[in-house]
Amino acid sequence: GSLAWLSYSSCMREYEAEVNQGQHDDAICEKYHSEKKRKRIVRSACSYVTLGLLMSFFAIGLACRIKGDDLVINGQTALVIKSRSMSSFYDEALAEEYKAYNYDIGLQFDVGDICFFDTVSADATLIKGEVYGYKRKNIIITHRLTAEYVGGWYEFRGDNNPVADGTLIQRDRILYHYTGRKIPGLGAFILYAQSYFGLWSLSGILAIIVGSELVFHHVSSIEKDRYIKIHLWRLRG
Repeated sequence: GSLAWLSYSSCMREYEAEVNQGQHDDAICEKYHSEKKRKRIVRSACSYVTLGLLMSFFAIGLACRIKGDDLVINGQTALVIKSRSMSSFYDEALAEEYKAYNYDIGLQFDVGDICFFDTVSADATLIKGEVYGYKRKNIIITHRLTAEYVGGWYEFRGDNNPVADGTLIQRDRILYHYTGRKIPGLGAFILYAQSYFGLWSLSGILAIIVGSELVFHHVSSIEKDRYIKIHLWRLRG
């Protein structure tokens, strides 16, 4: 970092000296005459929007990495889906069976979707056929509730799985209820940002963009000052 800063400072001092000596006057004048103000504003706006999006994904990915899979958005929990267990039906027979049970067969989602869940209170009644999120080994599993047994044990199954989940779940481990609302595909960026490679690559991209913006603004400031001086000289002359 120190070497990069020294190199940057040296280059800027050298360029500023050249500008002040008039070595780039023709290029600076041509630039400011040909480049419209609106064009510069649009370019800056696009740059800031891109930077803002990348920083948002980086922040969300880092938060997921530190805290786990749970995100709170507008009072609800948003979960990024990481498997295809609820993407479709394992076979048509299962789909027909669920229809017979009057289950809402539209409650499905795929890898990379962001799904919104309400928090399940301790005294809430669970409904068979609804999709819930339960915790198992610090992982949130989002499957359909298919059976309830004596003693407060519940059975879940992913629509795209051939059999029910291998472990019965106690009531206090069932945390979330799927609202049916989702943002398809957007979670793929968060999954990428949540990975170690994604975090490192995004941090590198952010550093490059921020560094480029700093260099751009520094160079623009040097050239603008020079252009003003040239313009004043021409007016006096």
